[in-house]
Order: sequence, then C-alpha cells, then structure tokens
Amino acid sequence: MKDNNATNVSKKNCDRPLSRAVVKIVNALVFNMLEWASSFKEEEPVLFHLFLCNNYWYLWVNFQASPELKAVVGETWIKDKKQEAEDHMSLYMKEGWEKIVHNLNVSTSTTFTGISRASTRELLKSKLKAFNIAFKDLYEKHMKWVVPDAKLKEKMCIKVVKCIVPSYRTYLQTYGPLLEQDGSKSKYEKYSAQDLERVLSGLFQGRS
Repeated sequence: MKDNNATNVSKKNCDRPLSRAVVKIVNALVFNMLEWASSFKEEEPVLFHLFLCNNYWYLWVNFQASPELKAVVGETWIKDKKQEAEDHMSLYMKEGWEKIVHNLNVSTSTTFTGISRASTRELLKSKLKAFNIAFKDLYEKHMKWVVPDAKLKEKMCIKVVKCIVPSYRTYLQTYGPLLEQDGSKSKYEKYSAQDLERVLSGLFQGRS
C-alpha cells in the first residue's frame, strides 16, 4: 500500500479557489479517516482493514461517479483509492479468515504415522474445537459492522465463503468418519458446511 502522503490529492488541478477548497476538504477527510483507523489498528487489525477497505471503496465509487470531482482530484487519485480498498481487503482476509482456516490444516504424515487412532481422533477434535472458537470470536466481531455498498458487500462475502467453506467441508468429509467412531463428531461439529455458507453470505448486514 501507499504511504499516507500518497493519499493527498495533487495540487496540479487546483488553480481555482473552489478547486483548492475541495482539495483541502478531501485531504482532511482522508487524514481524519486514517487517524480514526489508527486508533484501533493494534487492538483490532481485522476491523482496521475492514474499516479502511469500506471507506476507500466509498471514496472510489463516489468520486468516480462525479465528473466534476474527477476533474478536480484526477483519475490517478481515484484509481489509487480503489487499489487501497483492494489492498486492505486482502489484508483483512489475511489477518482474519485465512488465519482461522489454518486451524483445519492437518499434516497427514504427522497424523497417521506412528500414533494411535485414539491419538489421531484427539488431534482432530482439538483442531475442530480451535476452529469453532476462532470462528465464533471473529464472527461476533462482525455483528455490528456494515458494508453499505452492495457490490463490495457481495465481493467480500464471496471471498470469505471461498476461503472458509471448501476447507471446512473437506475437513468434515475427510476426518468426520474417524470422529464418528467414538460418537464425538456431533459434539465437535458445531456447523455444517451449508450452515457456514449461509452465515458467511449474510455478513456485513449490521445485525446479529
């Protein structure tokens, strides 16, 4: 991503008083947005990236739709806002959903070589339990968050579903039969793959 200085609108198109005033407002808006986001960057990095993705996308959509504003800030600045949104979307996925899906990674060589089936089941249970806890924690952080733009909301939901559901479904299909042998599958399988897809497809609505 670009540094904070690169978020400022260039002054090359600001020879008129009104243009200069608009540029000052835009630069102040972006500065305040970054200051606000920085207040929770360390504590909540997932929501930090979601917040900036949401706001940069908003700037891109609205400035792109206005010929007058586009003439003032320039095409490059507008394209940069979309790229910033995309960058923060990628970091949001990396810091959030990609981290929790790692709980479902199981090394076949470690799992099925040199240890008993009972030990294997315990490992699989611990993996699924860790995923359930991480999923619940991350999902609850999203309950009050809204992505107003319908296209961005759809784009992000699709990314989250593709990140989580296939790995989760594969885990259940591969290791579910082993967990069923001691009757523990129903205890540790908190969600079906369909449940997860439905829940994740409804993210960013601003409700529980």
